[in-house]
Amino acid sequence: MDTVWTSLASYTLGANVENLLFGGSGNFAGTGNGLANTIVGGAGNDVLIGGGGNDVMSGGVAGNDTFVFAAAGFGNDTILNFGANLAAEQDLLNVTGLGITSATFAANVSIAADGADTVVGFGADSIRLVGVNSAAVDQTDFILAT
Repeated sequence: MDTVWTSLASYTLGANVENLLFGGSGNFAGTGNGLANTIVGGAGNDVLIGGGGNDVMSGGVAGNDTFVFAAAGFGNDTILNFGANLAAEQDLLNVTGLGITSATFAANVSIAADGADTVVGFGADSIRLVGVNSAAVDQTDFILAT
């Protein structure tokens, strides 16, 4: 596996590179590719985009991070350290690219417990929120299309 360690504020993985790790300070914007990527941000307010493939993403243990799912067919992704707490750390799932609005949310998004995790489903695609109680996840954890 190929890995890129970067301290740049923004980085997009090239072809045939699987892992992107941020070692800098501040906010980070990291973008994967069509492979199964591992993308790790830092303590800032990170924006992570997995792309295709079954990705593993972590925004780090601090900051208000945004995980972007730009189109259907993103796969079955896993997010570590997702903060679903409005009073503390509030991470968000940006699904505007899927065309889901507040009016169509209930018909297009499923939120279910799977052991200690929460699985958010969008048809054939899914997002596993590791260690997050499904009762803590609702529409306020999403950025929706208008």
